Amino acid sequence: MLGRVAMVVAFQAFVVGMALLSLAGGGDGGEEPDSDDDGPGWRRPEPRRPPPEPQVSWPDFERQFHEHVKTGRARDEVPAG
Repeated sequence: MLGRVAMVVAFQAFVVGMALLSLAGGGDGGEEPDSDDDGPGWRRPEPRRPPPEPQVSWPDFERQFHEHVKTGRARDEVPAG
């Protein structure tokens, strides 16, 4: 008789313990993590995506770089005086 009572008490303690662990762990509740509801909890915001880059033209780049180098040389040349 005492063995059955001990088993019933142990089972009830196990069930209560599992329920407390489930509540404390914040269980997912069977919902998808990226659901669109505004329920409680904190969700990580989606990262911002960079704007699309235009097509790069190699000849345009070479021309712009050449102009940049020319203006840099003119700026670096200081008249002696």
